[in-house]
Amino acid sequence: MAMHNGIEIPDNEAARVAAVQSYGVLGTGPEQEYDDIVELAVAITGCQIGYISFFDEAYSRLKARYNIPLDRPDRPRELSLCSQTIKQSEMLIVPDLSQHPRFADLPAGLIPPLA
Repeated sequence: MAMHNGIEIPDNEAARVAAVQSYGVLGTGPEQEYDDIVELAVAITGCQIGYISFFDEAYSRLKARYNIPLDRPDRPRELSLCSQTIKQSEMLIVPDLSQHPRFADLPAGLIPPLA
């Protein structure tokens, strides 16, 4: 597995990026269908936040969000929680990001505090 800016890059990265680009969703606005999926996932899991993001080579780009401000910008891939998830096929659940060895050192504001 290759490395880029301190994160592991999957061996199938070129094919993964080509597939994401073929979806035509990068840089597009919100769509109700994606919002519905996030709201359903939040309801099922009991999480306080949820989102769908797509990754190109360098950025995590939000497509849908629940309880995350609309002004939250896309993030460099190395500052995203999802860099880990694209390397695996099973669900990743992190109950407390501040206590997780892989995510505890990510910059403040990665996920906004809830009121």
